[in-house]
Amino acid sequence: MVERRQPRVKKRMTCEIVVEGRRQLGIVRDISAGGLFVQTQAHLTPGQVVDVHLPDLGGRGPLQVRARVVRQKRVPPQLVGVAGGGIGLRVLDASPAFRGFAEGARPLLEPAEEAAPEPAREQDAPASPRFHVRVKQSAGPRSRTVTTAAASAQEAEQAVLGELGPGWEVVETGRA
Repeated sequence: MVERRQPRVKKRMTCEIVVEGRRQLGIVRDISAGGLFVQTQAHLTPGQVVDVHLPDLGGRGPLQVRARVVRQKRVPPQLVGVAGGGIGLRVLDASPAFRGFAEGARPLLEPAEEAAPEPAREQDAPASPRFHVRVKQSAGPRSRTVTTAAASAQEAEQAVLGELGPGWEVVETGRA
């Protein structure tokens, strides 16, 4: 087992990986000040240097991180969403804002406690309800429960089946 230099924080957010001018989408699965694991279908080899673009986090603008690929976990394309294939990255250069975010600093995600709360805006839509969708393999023994936000149970089921791909069917759906 590899010993980590910094503790990891589980995060799930989209990102964009740029290597040699090519852009590839990914999902950050976990993060630390020294590295991150990105679920992606990109085929990168250990040693390659990449730029990772993270979305606007807490109103401080998008973050960019320069990193080196240290490992690649390959899985068949149809299992990427389930098995979590991707790349392990070691941070080479990142801003203090990224390091603060990676270490779980609250001010990057939430307003500081001393700051007055931001007034609610009328155009903000209410949060969608959350649903637990229980699914099983059509021709196999595996099953799982996925929690998702959607306007209705039917939309939640469609979203989960769309993410998992063919070969899965809904068993039951309920409010989270």
